[in-house]
Amino acid sequence: MFPIMLSVVTTQIALWTSYYFFFNQNNVNFESLWGNTPQTFRTYLLISAAVAYAMNLFLLVRLAMDNNLDQPQQWTISACVCAYYIAQLFFLPLTNLAVKKQIPKGVVTILLVLCVIPFVVLTGVVTKHNSNDPVNLIFAFLPLLHVTINDAIMFGFLF
Repeated sequence: MFPIMLSVVTTQIALWTSYYFFFNQNNVNFESLWGNTPQTFRTYLLISAAVAYAMNLFLLVRLAMDNNLDQPQQWTISACVCAYYIAQLFFLPLTNLAVKKQIPKGVVTILLVLCVIPFVVLTGVVTKHNSNDPVNLIFAFLPLLHVTINDAIMFGFLF
């Protein structure tokens, strides 16, 4: 339980703190962060991101309270949480640089594709450990699909 909850709490504090400082800069235009993403996709992407985020946190809390996870599984989940959310710390700053043409947009796309890896591993651990628990399977697979399709493919290649 301890490594999973520690990684969740630590990464969430870091993530939301970084958002606070990022959006309180004077030179950030929220609208420009969408790049070339069509207006028609934006609401869908935001809502699906919020749902996937909530599902992922719900799953992680359930896994943290699961007394049947062995230590390697706990540390693997913790590493996935850290890898994903540390990568997310770079998303907004890199997106901002990309829309200002200070770095290639492909850098953001690569970051988003790399963000799929921790979700694949996490989903693998959940599938192996909870193959008979439909709640955990759904709450693992749907965020994986979101990160793969909506983030890496749709946003990563449209923006």
